Amino acid sequence: MIEIKNLSYMQNGKYILKNVNIAIKQNCVTGILGPNGSGKTTLLKHIIKELPSKNNIFIDGENIEKIPRKNFAKKISFVEQSFTGIEEITIEDIVKMGRYPYKKIFFDYSRKDKLIIDEALYQFQLKDLKDKRAGKVSGGELKRAFIAKAFAQQSEIMLLDEPINHLDIKHQLDLMKLLKSMENKTIIFSIHNIDLALKFCDNIILMKNGEITAFGKTQKILIPEKIKEIFEVDTTIKNIENENIIIYNSK
Repeated sequence: MIEIKNLSYMQNGKYILKNVNIAIKQNCVTGILGPNGSGKTTLLKHIIKELPSKNNIFIDGENIEKIPRKNFAKKISFVEQSFTGIEEITIEDIVKMGRYPYKKIFFDYSRKDKLIIDEALYQFQLKDLKDKRAGKVSGGELKRAFIAKAFAQQSEIMLLDEPINHLDIKHQLDLMKLLKSMENKTIIFSIHNIDLALKFCDNIILMKNGEITAFGKTQKILIPEKIKEIFEVDTTIKNIENENIIIYNSK
């Protein structure tokens, strides 16, 4: 479980996060939705210790500030929205980075490491690109490489910031299906696509102006009234062949 207690964060005199209190259970897929500037990325960066938590965040009851760096990397992996300074690195080497927390100093990658790296390349359809440099592939292919890196890290918790950005529709669906199918994983990601969140998330966190306005089971949270409150759009949700579909009202 990830517990966040009374977390607030200010920047230039303005609250980016305000009094965040939430407990996210393990082994489920949680989507964070909200308009731009609502605090989604900032919340994720606090959980990965990129921003100071000030003793407000706990994993399985342990203060994250007290978890050693290497152990923390085995618990949590993180995929950012964008990547810089890696143009000359091969796709395979990016995925290999996921095994760093397990690699002994001065030792090469073990047979187990190599099997996990190969599996990650296969799962994210990167086998044919493994020798290409990051600067020579598309933004979507590069995004898949970093998600494969997180997969290879074999952490208990995966955090992803807008993971479907830069992906075409096929790879968006493939990724969401793969994340949903992962067993014994706690997966948390920010996302703008309400339709995919409704289809693939077990739980939803709604954010606006740095505050959590709602949290709970997807079917109870992603309802027209809440969508209107957060995104200021009118919707209708219909059940078609046992699947909920969002219809955006034009009037």
